[in-house]
Amino acid sequence: MVDVVFGTAQLYGMASEDASELLLEEAHRVGIRRIDTAPSYGRGSSEARVGAFLVRHPDVTTVTTKVGIEASEASHGARRAAAVVARRLPAGTRARLRGAANRSTQGQFDAATVASSIDRSLARLGRIDRLLLHEVHAEQVTDELLAVLVRRRQAGDVVELGVATENEFALAALARGPDVFSVAHINVGPLHMPVVLPPLVTIRVGHGLLGNGGEHARALAAVATADTAAAAAWREATDGSRWAAKAGLAHALLARATGLDVDEVIVATTRPVNVALAAELVGGSAPMPTEVAAALHGLIAAVSGQAVQPRRS
Repeated sequence: MVDVVFGTAQLYGMASEDASELLLEEAHRVGIRRIDTAPSYGRGSSEARVGAFLVRHPDVTTVTTKVGIEASEASHGARRAAAVVARRLPAGTRARLRGAANRSTQGQFDAATVASSIDRSLARLGRIDRLLLHEVHAEQVTDELLAVLVRRRQAGDVVELGVATENEFALAALARGPDVFSVAHINVGPLHMPVVLPPLVTIRVGHGLLGNGGEHARALAAVATADTAAAAAWREATDGSRWAAKAGLAHALLARATGLDVDEVIVATTRPVNVALAAELVGGSAPMPTEVAAALHGLIAAVSGQAVQPRRS
């Protein structure tokens, strides 16, 4: 069983202001007590909105924010463009486009900038339980940056430190601060590159269960409609069950979270009605039958040719 985190990346932008407020309140209503935000979310408004939410709901147990990417129209435009065109591009092209979007927002990890970012986040949120380096590469984790992070932790401004970056960069970035970092956010969609985190990471948080922008869910759905052995096995395993519905495959990918090598999983949606269902599926309250899990694995194998998320030994 994993703990559910409510992610705010889609709030105050992809969702309207009213819907965003409803989403936060609905997350609290269904029992989610962990919130993930960043200075760049909501075009810069997310942290302040989450801070107001925390005043209303002081029982929230964990507040995560980040440093390294500030809100700007350029970064928002680059990421939105990547999301819009991703559905029509080959996987390699999508990866290059995501890399370009990430590069457009990198480079804000000098010690002074990070210290100022922490001050602003504290003013907006009132507290920082976890502070993550957002889309960082190993070479950007300098001794000066680590010194700032350690001082802020010692001062009580932050509790835990970690990284939130692409899987292929995570291990090298974490290795730069073996006595500093204890948190890692990694992509855990079925087609993401697997990463086995080192023991120094004691808080392992997964996100992207459906793939970036839902692209993994779409790839599996394409296989599930084709006349293949994997598709036939999926139809047979799900026939007459909730997993046979139109959204059944996406729901199975959410329920897959309970078998991943993570302690927590971020859920995000722009529709308040989906919050309770996502929490139920990710939190393990609606487990997949064994035969459905096996059929899902068959679909994943048909697309990727390999298992995608190893367990800890």
